[in-house]
Amino acid sequence: MQKKYWELMEIIDTQRKSDNEQVKKRSLFILIENRMYKYAFRLAEEHKLKKEEDIKSMFYAVVQDIFEYSWGLVEQKWDITQEEINILHVKLFPKWLWGTTIWPKWEKFKKLYPAGEYRKERDFKKYWDEIYNYLDYNLISESIQNINQFFNTENNLHFLIKITLYLEYSWFAHPYYNGNGTVYLFVISILLIKHGYILPDNFGEGIQKLVNDGIFREADQWNHEPLIRGFLELFPCESTKN
Repeated sequence: MQKKYWELMEIIDTQRKSDNEQVKKRSLFILIENRMYKYAFRLAEEHKLKKEEDIKSMFYAVVQDIFEYSWGLVEQKWDITQEEINILHVKLFPKWLWGTTIWPKWEKFKKLYPAGEYRKERDFKKYWDEIYNYLDYNLISESIQNINQFFNTENNLHFLIKITLYLEYSWFAHPYYNGNGTVYLFVISILLIKHGYILPDNFGEGIQKLVNDGIFREADQWNHEPLIRGFLELFPCESTKN
């Protein structure tokens, strides 16, 4: 029999929280290291690096820079601002980044996009034979403001439910041309650690699986149960899988 949300959240609150700074730092660093590994080849190309030791050195310099900025966001007393999220996005990517789109001819092609800026054109995602349309770019600024206000002022929801919805709403808004999944993975991870939660080492892979399995698309059709349950079950605790 599946446990109810409140039971899962009670278990997570009991078993997956810590005040140990070193445990928190390790949790955040591993997440960044694992996620940024997918960009290692791109970094090598950008900096024209061929030697393995040079690529490794550049990779960990980028990881360390992102970690230090992210840890600063964990330690600050105020809420994370959208300007700080934009800066984080720039740290993930160069000023101009290659993104893949399928508009306007429904065929994939690459185009240069500015990092840290909201998109100013339509954006789509192709899942097999289905075309998924993200939020109209004209509504991004207002929508992101509303999403942030919801997260910072909503006090009637458990934090884990609230951050799941925050991730879903941000994923649907898709404010940047590319890298939305990575930057918001880092944002929710920072927020979770800020509130004392310890991330599993495979947290990023778990979130990506929810995306690949179509769970986010279901949530955008007002079926939030699979997303909330899937998110809660990413935290390995005794009895969370029962």
